[in-house]
Amino acid sequence: MEHSEALKILGLSATATHQDARSSWRVLAKTHHPDVGGSEINMARINQALETILDMQEPVIEKKQYDSHIRRDVSSFTVEVLPVVCWNALEVVAAHCGPIIVDDPPYMIEFSLHDTHLNHSLQAWCRCELVPEAGATTVHLTVGSTRASETPDVEEVRDLLVGTLNSIDWHDD
Repeated sequence: MEHSEALKILGLSATATHQDARSSWRVLAKTHHPDVGGSEINMARINQALETILDMQEPVIEKKQYDSHIRRDVSSFTVEVLPVVCWNALEVVAAHCGPIIVDDPPYMIEFSLHDTHLNHSLQAWCRCELVPEAGATTVHLTVGSTRASETPDVEEVRDLLVGTLNSIDWHDD
């Protein structure tokens, strides 16, 4: 998908930031997702537009600085529950990892990793973006740190989150 088409789908200007794209995606997902009466085709286009904008190349110097302390894992894992339930479970997981930094239920939660056993987690954080997918939720991870040389491995963070999610009792009482 072309960048200009992605901007048009999300209703953004050429100067939009990644955060603007995420915010617009969340608004559109709330009305266009098949679980709320939208179509799968439209939701897929909205998801692709977000990915196109997030994957855009930044200037080389900024890209090197960005890459040194932030790691992304798109479509990191899928949970077979709706986003609201997944977000609530990730809120429990966050309590084991460190304080919540930002939350936008049920589509995004960002939390500190300083209470984990992971290497380089003292100054680290994790953002989980939840994408509705036909009755399930796909989680996109972004892991970063305030210290460029001390960012945890995104696969280790994913494994920690999945392991903790698997230990939760998902039965309704």
